[in-house]
Amino acid sequence: MSDDALSFARAPKLNHDDWKNMNDDELYFAYGSNLNQDDWRNWCEKKREDPDSISAERSGWLVDHRPIYHYKSTSRGGGALDVTSALGQVTPGVLFRVRGNGWCALDRKEGHPGYYARKKVTILLEDGAWQTAVTYCVVSERRQGFTVPTPEYTEIVRQGLEQWELPTAEHDCAARNEPPAPMVRHLFVYGLLQSGQSLGQSLGGIADRQPAWIRGRLFDLGAYPGWQPANDAKAAVHGELLVLADPAATLTETDRIEGCADYTDHALYHRVLVRANMEDGEGVLAWCYRLVKPEGAPLIPAGLWPPGR
Repeated sequence: MSDDALSFARAPKLNHDDWKNMNDDELYFAYGSNLNQDDWRNWCEKKREDPDSISAERSGWLVDHRPIYHYKSTSRGGGALDVTSALGQVTPGVLFRVRGNGWCALDRKEGHPGYYARKKVTILLEDGAWQTAVTYCVVSERRQGFTVPTPEYTEIVRQGLEQWELPTAEHDCAARNEPPAPMVRHLFVYGLLQSGQSLGQSLGGIADRQPAWIRGRLFDLGAYPGWQPANDAKAAVHGELLVLADPAATLTETDRIEGCADYTDHALYHRVLVRANMEDGEGVLAWCYRLVKPEGAPLIPAGLWPPGR
């Protein structure tokens, strides 16, 4: 992302009522240069903004998006980072709490609304939870073909990711205009998508299956089960860990099967991220379908479906 100071001077004026009315609980998701604490503080010092108006909460993943360089920043002297929709991809970043004049400072740095604009997005956490947040994306009229970023800018972003112990591979691919390999290639299944069930047997694009387990509780919905996370460290759900040959294709099919159309209460399941544990003890980041509403469904104490198998 950029702080296009020269371009910003020509952008439409900010609507200050807009940022003043932001919900105090609204979190900001950073995925680019604002991850770099030195870069953020240096900009705030130059612009006389308070660098402590944003404070980190935790890392997370922007669901179904990947990084891309398709915008030229005058102040950065080359491409500046954006994200674009990509089913099955995730973009790493950090959720920040915004205080005081923070939204005004972020709007100013990002050139909102003429260059980057606020966008509500879904951020996944690694424990099966998800969070709505606000990030900044390049407005459509400013996008163009691949725009080479400067080495200085890519290093700022890379260092920012490393400061929060986040992976850099997707960003590095974006900086080279290479399609990134899917960062999450596993899917944990615990119900009808298991190998002993008809839907599991007909599911395409599976490179491998093996037994695995995740934290949480399993509910009996009659014809199928539903999983939800649990704080109890002893609560485990057993199933299979699938390796996806083509995550986008398989997730298109499983989203349809599981009724995962969006991240609202109207969906039957949400596609979330979990740490799946294999029998050898190794854990991997995997997709999993979380039941939205148990609605009084009985608990399956053994965490295994079908019960008794």
